[in-house]
Amino acid sequence: MDWSHDDTRKTNSYDDSEMYNRFEVVNSASMYNTGDTVDAIPIVIWHRIDNSGEDDPEAYATTIDLFEKEIKYLHDNGFKVLTMADIGYDANSNYLYLKR
Repeated sequence: MDWSHDDTRKTNSYDDSEMYNRFEVVNSASMYNTGDTVDAIPIVIWHRIDNSGEDDPEAYATTIDLFEKEIKYLHDNGFKVLTMADIGYDANSNYLYLKR
């Protein structure tokens, strides 16, 4: 599953507070995971992290303050943050995997 952070902001004209209130969507993947089996991980897409769109809800930019709050949320709730470079795709099994 994925959630385009900036597209959600743009589509709904959300401010930082409204975006942060919706950020717990990252927890929704856990309902698909049981025991040691991970069948779903949240993929959050931030297009740009800077204050260039701070006063423009149409901009594809996440403010630095909001990004820091969201990363803290992930840290405080036990998430492991990876970049797309950490994830590979196996065409034979049609699954994503973690590169090690």
